[in-house]
Amino acid sequence: MADTAQGLLDRLLAWFRANPPVDDDEHPRPAIPVEPATRVLERFGAWCGSGSMASDKTIARDIAFARWLGLTRLDVIINDHSGSRAERTFDTYPRSKIVALCAAATKAGLETNLMSWIMPHERYLRDGCKEIVSLLEETDATSVCFDAEEPWTQARRPMPYADAAAVVAEALKGHRWGVTGIGYASSEKLGPLVRASAYMVPQAYVTSRSNLDPSHDPYKLAKHWMKLFGLRDLVVGLAAYHQEGIAGYTVDQALRACFASANAADPVAIVWWSLRQIRSSSKIANSIRGLLAHQNEQLLPRAPTPQEIT
Repeated sequence: MADTAQGLLDRLLAWFRANPPVDDDEHPRPAIPVEPATRVLERFGAWCGSGSMASDKTIARDIAFARWLGLTRLDVIINDHSGSRAERTFDTYPRSKIVALCAAATKAGLETNLMSWIMPHERYLRDGCKEIVSLLEETDATSVCFDAEEPWTQARRPMPYADAAAVVAEALKGHRWGVTGIGYASSEKLGPLVRASAYMVPQAYVTSRSNLDPSHDPYKLAKHWMKLFGLRDLVVGLAAYHQEGIAGYTVDQALRACFASANAADPVAIVWWSLRQIRSSSKIANSIRGLLAHQNEQLLPRAPTPQEIT
C-alpha cells in the first residue's frame, strides 16, 4: 500500500534521527564555539527549489531533512531566470508543485517564503508581481524575496532602476517583500529596490573560492549593506557549499565561524544556500544540525532556581 504524504514524512524523519549522516573519514576536530550575539536568533532557513518540489516523495524527503536539521523556515525558489539578460516573459515552476511544497512545509510547522528572480523590464515586473501576489495568497507564504543578481544588474535595455523599484513597490503594496544580492552589490542599481523593501538579504558566501574570511566577512558584508541601503530587517545568506579547503578552518569550524560572524550583525534570520547542497554533504549537514541544536537550547525556558520554587 502506498504511503500517505504524512506517513512518508514521519518515516523519513524517524530514519534521519536514527541514521544521522556520518563520513567515515571525518575524525573529531575541535570546533570554534558559537559566541552569543545581542539576541538569541530564532529563525534559520535554507533555499530550496525544483528538486525539492519534483514529487510527493521529494517534498516529504526535504521537509523531513529540514526538520532533522532544526530549520524553522524554507525559502522556496519559484523560477530560474539566472541566465536571462534580454527582456523575457515572467514564468514560474509549475504552480501546483510550488503550492504543494509550501502546504507540506506549513503543515510541518515551517515558515515559508518565496524567492523569485527579477529583471528591470516593465511587462516582466507587472506580470511577475501579479503572479507572485496570487501565489502569496494561495500558499500563505510570509513574504517573497527578489534575487537581484545579474538578470537585474546586467539586464539589456533596462528601465530606470528607480522606476522599476516603484513598479514593484506599488504592485506588492500590502505584502511583505525583500531583496537579496551579492555582498558587494551596486548601490546605484540595487539601491532603489532595497530601500523600498521590508528586508534585505546580503549573500555573505564564504567558500574555498571566495577569498573571504569566515570569522569576519559575513559581519562585514552585512554592515556594508546597512551602510549602503539603510536600516531594515536583516537576513544573512550563508554558503553551504565549497567549505572544504578554506585556509585555517575545517568544514565545521568554517560553518561555525560564518554563523557567529553573521549572527553578530543581529539578523532576524540566517538562510543557507542551499538545502540540496546541505543534503549532499554529511559534514555540512552535521555541522548545521549541531549549530542549530546549540541555538535551540538557548531558546528553552530557564529552569527555576530552588529559591524561586519555594
